[in-house]
Amino acid sequence: MEERNDEKALLSPLRLRGLRVAVEDSSSKKKGFGFVVAVAFTVNYIMGTGFLTLPYATAQTGSVLTIVALFSMAALSNIAKDYVLESSARAELIENPSCFLTEGQAGGIVTPALVRRIHVSQDLPLLLTVKKRKYEMPTLCQLFLGYHGKVLYMICLSIYIYGALLAYGTVFANSVAAMFPLPAPHADASYGVYLGLFAVLVIPLSCLELTEQISVQMALASCRLLMVASMVGSVLAACAHTGESFPGQQEPVGIPLWRWEGMPVFLPIACYSFIYHHSIAGLSHPVRDKTLLGQIFLATFVMSGIFYGVIALLVAYYFGPGMAQSSNLEWKGYGHTGLGRVVGTYVLLFPALDVASAFPLNAITLGNNMLDMGNDQKRPDGSPDHPSRVTTVAFRLLAAIPPLVAALFLRDLGRISEYAGTVGIIITLVFPAVLNLRSRTRMKDLFQLESARTYYSNELSRKRYGPVNLAIGIGLFLYILINLLMDWKKSCVDCSTKG
Repeated sequence: MEERNDEKALLSPLRLRGLRVAVEDSSSKKKGFGFVVAVAFTVNYIMGTGFLTLPYATAQTGSVLTIVALFSMAALSNIAKDYVLESSARAELIENPSCFLTEGQAGGIVTPALVRRIHVSQDLPLLLTVKKRKYEMPTLCQLFLGYHGKVLYMICLSIYIYGALLAYGTVFANSVAAMFPLPAPHADASYGVYLGLFAVLVIPLSCLELTEQISVQMALASCRLLMVASMVGSVLAACAHTGESFPGQQEPVGIPLWRWEGMPVFLPIACYSFIYHHSIAGLSHPVRDKTLLGQIFLATFVMSGIFYGVIALLVAYYFGPGMAQSSNLEWKGYGHTGLGRVVGTYVLLFPALDVASAFPLNAITLGNNMLDMGNDQKRPDGSPDHPSRVTTVAFRLLAAIPPLVAALFLRDLGRISEYAGTVGIIITLVFPAVLNLRSRTRMKDLFQLESARTYYSNELSRKRYGPVNLAIGIGLFLYILINLLMDWKKSCVDCSTKG
């Protein structure tokens, strides 16, 4: 009798009474994104403006230190991605365990005892995966960290994404204004006019769903590959050419091997270049086979890491520490032939189209998370009720419009990336590690399991490494924040001295 009462005590918070075993509709696997489309969407999300500011940061940091820091950040971000996927799969088991069972495992009411027997059985292994429910990060924070953890996460996410959207608007307006300035009497208005054009383009896209943007995102992914080839090819050609390829420059300037003073500049930009963990739910939801999510996101990290490394080192080596913060602006006036001028124009203008693809993805993420934050209506299975289309669009507009207004006044891309990347470290490295540790604790409390295996588990995501990765994330955040505050204090002193 006492054992029966204990089981009922566990059933209540999980809302498991009366849940019958449900068989997932296999026909649903025929719908959704395939591997290539999912990778293209994720690459579009990651490579917004990160590759434009990385060469400048590399020139301040040095080649050897850049390689070490860049790929260390990629590795840490990849581990954090596994933490988010594992936490989402465990959340599904906690709130709706019946969806993990097959007809052969049906045995009446789904209880924690049944889940535990299936998990430890060699004949009926339980391997968790992300299912149909889309667990946005605020939902995971609410489940595992409580209300205050959810609020803290939303504050960090809002600061980061608003900074990212602000950077996208700045890149577009600066790039197009550099190529097509308005006539002399109105030249100063070029930036504002093109920022308005950008708003007309991206705000409607921000109100669409991801599945409605497949053709646009796939086309832009192909253009991105051409962009990387154009930048790398033109710099290599300039290095081999003895004459003047870029205006006022005939040979590479070079960069140091190691310059520790540049790390406070490089680290937040590197984090900014790899962050997408707050959008894993949105990017995962349309994927057809969710057991491949770990491989999809790993492929994205590998591709973007290679692109970043090649572009950052080559461009920084050629232009040196005095280069523009937005590296594509160095191609203004490039080329003495028709092909060269086409390449120069493409490098200048493509980032404008590139951020036009990344802006809606980020605005959708922020809008969805803000909507999830305020949506308390629940279905019988505990999942959030679907809001109306009007409500969804309203939150998307709340995410998209304010940063475009702010971009009229804030135009320093490097500074924007530094501050956004600093907050991004908390989103990328700190919250995923905390969620992973707390989700493991909940599995032990509710099912008497030390952990629950998932399709995304690997050696580096094991429990023993969780506190280490959490400490690294907190340490990096404090290191960069302290250096930014010292730099800000120094700037204030310089301004008052000049005044």
